[in-house]
Amino acid sequence: MSRVLAAWPVIAPLVRAVDALLAGDVVDITPLLPVVRAARIAGYDTAGVDDVDVVLLADVLRRRPDILDGTAESAVDGTLSLSDDDDSIALAPRRHRATRLLVDALIVGLESTKLRWGLRPRPAILKTVFASPDEARAVLAAVAAVPETILAQPLLRSPSTSTTPALRGANPGNVHVVVGPAARRLRDMLSPAVRRLRVDLALLGRHNGIVDDDDVYRGLALLDDEPGCRAERDAADAAEGLILDDDGAFVVDSTRLLEEHVDRRLRSLLLPLKKARATIVGIVDDDHLDAALTLAPKSIQIVVASSAVTSSAPWFVDAGSGAIVVGDSDDRVASLSVPSPLLVHDGVEWDDGAWRLQQAVAAARLVGPLPAPQTRSGDDLSALCAAAVAAMVSIPDR
Repeated sequence: MSRVLAAWPVIAPLVRAVDALLAGDVVDITPLLPVVRAARIAGYDTAGVDDVDVVLLADVLRRRPDILDGTAESAVDGTLSLSDDDDSIALAPRRHRATRLLVDALIVGLESTKLRWGLRPRPAILKTVFASPDEARAVLAAVAAVPETILAQPLLRSPSTSTTPALRGANPGNVHVVVGPAARRLRDMLSPAVRRLRVDLALLGRHNGIVDDDDVYRGLALLDDEPGCRAERDAADAAEGLILDDDGAFVVDSTRLLEEHVDRRLRSLLLPLKKARATIVGIVDDDHLDAALTLAPKSIQIVVASSAVTSSAPWFVDAGSGAIVVGDSDDRVASLSVPSPLLVHDGVEWDDGAWRLQQAVAAARLVGPLPAPQTRSGDDLSALCAAAVAAMVSIPDR
């Protein structure tokens, strides 16, 4: 566990900056440049290298062309303001989007500083990123001219946070809540629209010639980046009992689902859910957890991606650092709870915000009668979600 605890002081300033963006504060990234240079986080592991990372830089500029075309917000005193306007991650949890915004700002700020210091990218990599030497020179000159003061703008909560339409439509009486970014996979596993396209999606997502049940979801991830594809899928699912909110919540009426239209790993579980007239509420964005808990759920399950494959064994948390130890024997696994995998430090074991989710449920249980949450984490998201559904089936109806 010592390596996990040692990582916390290194990334703590970055985590606090994400929290500030979520709380509605503007973050000046200048004091964070030396932090990220030393931190070796997964989203920017080349920050400490003494050459310019044009690959990461080009990725940020592709998603944020306004930085170079002059349409980014600029104050009269020569500052550059970046906000959360990336449509490709519109359905991601707000804390993921805040982290992406912060890391993008850090990449632009530090790489432009490197250019002003006279550091340059490796010539071989330049050829793979830019179409011509003239394009490379123009882009790098524009990045070097970016204002030194870069401000990341806060991510405000959606005005519908407490009254999200999908949750208002949930059928009370036998509600099961699944919360965490990994809950998105559960929605995909229950999606009739995905099942109808499973062959095409599997071919799109297959790699290295290996057949895998999750080929479908890898292919789906490529299409979900396109707003038109997302809208078509959402409409088809809603017609068959799976209603999605743009804000990161979904409601599933199990009585309207058909066995052949769900992932084969869930088919044997669907009949008892239908008999119990169960409603599954998925919360991808933590912001909507409070609204979901007002539905008096019979079970609450936290599902999070993690580099440490664990189960629903007891979780012991260090309140000062957010470090988590899982297990009730000598064979324990430690992980660092981060607001986004982008902030994972130098390959330490991590989980995607389990600490925050557990704290939110614990706070809600202080003011109302709620079941104890079960926390599941690991790198096989389909297995986590299948286990969550199996747990719903084992809970007797009342």
